[in-house]
Amino acid sequence: MWNFGGKLASRWNLSMAWGQASAQRSKPISRGMNGPNLCRTSERVTLGLSEMRESLQSVGKALAVVELLADRGEMSLQEISGELLMPRTSAHRVLAKLREHAYVAQNLDNARYRLGPALWELAMRAPQTTRVYELAMPSLQRLARRLNRLTVLAVYDEGDVLAIARAVLHGEDCVAQPVAARSPAYCSAVGKVALAFQPTVEIERVLQADLVSYTTATIADPDRLRTELEGIRRRGYATNCGEHQDEVCGVGAPVVDGSGRLVAAVGVSCHCDDYSEGFVESALPPLLEAARAISVAFGFRGAGRERAALA
Repeated sequence: MWNFGGKLASRWNLSMAWGQASAQRSKPISRGMNGPNLCRTSERVTLGLSEMRESLQSVGKALAVVELLADRGEMSLQEISGELLMPRTSAHRVLAKLREHAYVAQNLDNARYRLGPALWELAMRAPQTTRVYELAMPSLQRLARRLNRLTVLAVYDEGDVLAIARAVLHGEDCVAQPVAARSPAYCSAVGKVALAFQPTVEIERVLQADLVSYTTATIADPDRLRTELEGIRRRGYATNCGEHQDEVCGVGAPVVDGSGRLVAAVGVSCHCDDYSEGFVESALPPLLEAARAISVAFGFRGAGRERAALA
């Protein structure tokens, strides 16, 4: 049996559990009561519960497809059907409905499916996401221009880090781009700095989970990772040297609000061939300056446990 994992599994299983519960409730209750009116009422109740069960199962299937595409990128109908153990006809029906509403797009060159623009538009309607994006983009662009590097803005989400924007130089122009890329928090610069400033109970939850070694540099040992996070809290920034992808390195810093609560993380990345102590030393001052500027926009005034991190 394929293991959906995390939120994907819970949403799929929720729909199935609801379906089973609805099936139990949909059985007509007679208890000696007779009469045509009661039978017709029972039939209507049974029909209504059956429709509810089918709707919940459809929602669960749609969410499973969306989250699978978010994790894997472009996939074929056969791959989606196989990964979710979903009949091919059911998977095609779900994809057709998602595509109709632009939650899924299809590559006409190879017929593979990917997430559509409607999901990003929906996410950007969330007040917190929109506010983080709008307040951070000017500083993110300035940082990209100053370092001539790719810069990224990310938010923490239940053990993962979700990149919501990036800025990159194209000639003399600095282009700001909304993105929606999810990765484990424990093996990237922005992810580790976001995880380091989470409550202790959340950090321990992540440390007790299955830590996958994506590369030889991934810190997958809970004790080593705990020590790493403690060091990040002390110095106020995180580094990554090929821990999630062999060729990607970077530095990340926290963004906090007026209460000292972590709002997001900002980072700068480079190819590992360009990564060195010199890169960190040159990137760190403007990175921390950008993190402080975004934090000030969120009401940070230098008080609380993040004073050292943003000083």
